[in-house]
Amino acid sequence: MKRTLYSIFAAAMFVVLSGCGGAEAKAENHAEELCTCLTDAGLDNSLNILRLNDRSFMRDMEDKFQNEVPECAMKVFREMEKDLDDMSKNQKKEYTKAFLKACIDTDCADIAINMIPYDRMGMAVDMLEDQLRRQQRYRRDRNRWEEEEMGDVDDLEDLFR
Repeated sequence: MKRTLYSIFAAAMFVVLSGCGGAEAKAENHAEELCTCLTDAGLDNSLNILRLNDRSFMRDMEDKFQNEVPECAMKVFREMEKDLDDMSKNQKKEYTKAFLKACIDTDCADIAINMIPYDRMGMAVDMLEDQLRRQQRYRRDRNRWEEEEMGDVDDLEDLFR
């Protein structure tokens, strides 16, 4: 019985220790590196809706993001590509899930989430609902138009027979 417990304990320790230094840890590091790219380009807690509406500020920020972030992010993505090379499909899936979860846990995600105007959520949902209705009307009208046009084509085909 003790031998079985020791075996289970050893196996559990192996799983825990290998998980700590494995693909998940690399994915978390890459998420932090990507966040560092964004913070180096100017993403910080001083951002708010008013500053984002300032055209001069936004132009400067866009320039920084266009010039600095792509090169930095590509380095991170190349490292991720190397990590994924030797993995099975299931391992790649787990790695990707770990990366996405780690991205959500970064300071960058906190900054972005803090800018969400939750007090205006009802208005946003109403606007989304209006947009969906417009799309449905457009599709319905387009389908009617296509049916009418296709009816004319059928009549022409009968003439040439």
